[in-house]
Amino acid sequence: MALIADPVTLNDVTVLLPAGCGSFCDPQVKPVFATVSTLEAGPVTAHMYINTEGGELEEFDKVPLTLWATGAANAVIGFDQFIVIVSTGETAIKYTDDRGTTQIEIDQTVVTDWAAHAPKHIDAIDMTYIIICGADGYLWKSEDAARTWETIETGIATTDALVRVEIARDNPQVIYSIGATSAIIKSTNGGETWAQTLTNPGTALLALWVKDQNHILVGDDAGGIYESSDGGATWTAQVAPPDWIAAHDIMDICGCSECGVAWMAVKEAAGSAHIVYRNVDGGASGRWYIPTGGDDTTHPVLAVAHSCANRALAVGGNGTTDGCAILLA
Repeated sequence: MALIADPVTLNDVTVLLPAGCGSFCDPQVKPVFATVSTLEAGPVTAHMYINTEGGELEEFDKVPLTLWATGAANAVIGFDQFIVIVSTGETAIKYTDDRGTTQIEIDQTVVTDWAAHAPKHIDAIDMTYIIICGADGYLWKSEDAARTWETIETGIATTDALVRVEIARDNPQVIYSIGATSAIIKSTNGGETWAQTLTNPGTALLALWVKDQNHILVGDDAGGIYESSDGGATWTAQVAPPDWIAAHDIMDICGCSECGVAWMAVKEAAGSAHIVYRNVDGGASGRWYIPTGGDDTTHPVLAVAHSCANRALAVGGNGTTDGCAILLA
């Protein structure tokens, strides 16, 4: 575990390189991770931390997110030098083409919907289609590397606060988004129209993994893991993984449909412990286990990203003394 000696929490993490998992895995390539933080006092600003050494300890370069002094950096996505960062509190995003050396802000004066319906989470397969979900069921897309944005959903499918959005890697026309009070909406035409799935499991949904266009997993704030193999029409509750902590939130699930490896970040509801699980059977029920280094009693985790079948980085922190980054390799 690496501790970032700043009084922050790391809210999200992404892999800038390599381009993907599965057939792209190369043990000779050091993955590049980027993670983003809450505000740090003196000077008050959020930060991005970049690790070009495969997530190894003590190798995070700190990049201040200039001008963000009122809201945390909540979500991040990127490809090599290009990175987009979302701040719900700032009702703004930043994009950079050089890993933060130059930062361009797009805020509510440009995308006027953001003032009343703050952006929350982001996903992309490449720079030509980026999607953001936010408050009150709103979604936006960019087709020109974050330069311009178009509102594609105005709370018609749901007015729930959308907290995760993900594009199906096997069919980018299919996109799912989940809401804070259990709504799950879906588009089958690249985000042009949206509709709720027939049944929505769980309570407050927090985590989403779109394994493929028909098979998805979601996690909630009561330790529930639910899966659907028919595009969200029906759902099955998974059995609890081993060493399940009594009060817990399923914070994040990610994985690769090619190699069948998935990762799940679980936070104790009180915020004092975490477990990161691994699954080598495509996220199947009853097949989650705790890899070496996957449990900790002092630092909660909020997000996890994998660079290949055998390497993932989970991030979190206590927000008062240090952020944490847990390398699982």
